[in-house]
Amino acid sequence: MNTVRPLFSEPLEVQRRGTWTLCVTRGKSVPRVAATLLTGVLSVGLLIGVEGCKQHKVPRTVVLDEWWSNDYAVEAGWSACKQDGRSDEYCNSKPVTGGYRQEEVQFTERLSTAFQADTTCSGITLAVYGGPDGESSQATKIMFREDGYWSFQVNFDPGAKTQRWQMSLAPKQTHSSSGEGTASSIARTVCLIVKGAGGSVDE
Repeated sequence: MNTVRPLFSEPLEVQRRGTWTLCVTRGKSVPRVAATLLTGVLSVGLLIGVEGCKQHKVPRTVVLDEWWSNDYAVEAGWSACKQDGRSDEYCNSKPVTGGYRQEEVQFTERLSTAFQADTTCSGITLAVYGGPDGESSQATKIMFREDGYWSFQVNFDPGAKTQRWQMSLAPKQTHSSSGEGTASSIARTVCLIVKGAGGSVDE
């Protein structure tokens, strides 16, 4: 099962040829029908009754924050451990917390494999950020780039059959989406969002 809830806070996006065309009239989003018509207008270089239309390239790089996922795994595991009536000493012991961390690492490996195997993810780069003390030089460089990237986290729950996740367009944290699924279904959904293959939701 894979559920997704886009939470778009930006004006209506019209995707064409790898770019987003963001069109705003007096600070309001262009209606869906008008946006459709506007795509044709823009193709011949005309702007009628629209102020502030501009294009932005869509980042094709996703940074998975495993530092977040790994710490989340320990917190979620500790909570479940306490609910089972175990002592603090037991729940905080290295063998127990280490097991939660290892389970998260294995999930991240499956997720990375799914990104590589799914043709939907062709042309998309996945970089894993392991925290300030981890081997994350590539991910760190990406996070400081001016052209932006997709920030992606998994709220890993040890033992769960599906995992909750969220992503947004950094550094401004716009175009947020969230969902739940297996490693393979999450990878495909994230790649579809990055490529703009899904629909948009105005709320």
